[in-house]
Amino acid sequence: QGLDDVLGGLRDGACDWVVFTYKSKTELVLLSQGSDGLAGMTATLEERNVNYALLRVEKEALNARDITSEIERYVFVQWMPEGCSPMLRGAVNSHRGAVRQIFNPFQVELAAESAEDLAEETIFKELKATTSGH
Repeated sequence: QGLDDVLGGLRDGACDWVVFTYKSKTELVLLSQGSDGLAGMTATLEERNVNYALLRVEKEALNARDITSEIERYVFVQWMPEGCSPMLRGAVNSHRGAVRQIFNPFQVELAAESAEDLAEETIFKELKATTSGH
């Protein structure tokens, strides 16, 4: 499956998260996808490799947290764990903009180095900030 197909499936509701990893210095491939929410996505992230993830948050979950939304929201995650080499970090930073374009549109962007950076409270706080005043 190509990137566009996988992301299209996520946006159509076939799953609620996708995680991509590097196949080479410039090629992303699907690492995993699932329908078990944030916990499943976080468990998939690699300890020593950069990953990119897109998480779909349903409007019901948003409304349950007093975030008024008529549609689902998306969270883009750049996972760069502490164990990544400095060379890898530099390479990734050089094409961050291109990767963001692939995953667009999303409402929240998080750069994470540890699972704590992806706590549910953090994600919903960021989502609430993007919907306030709308």
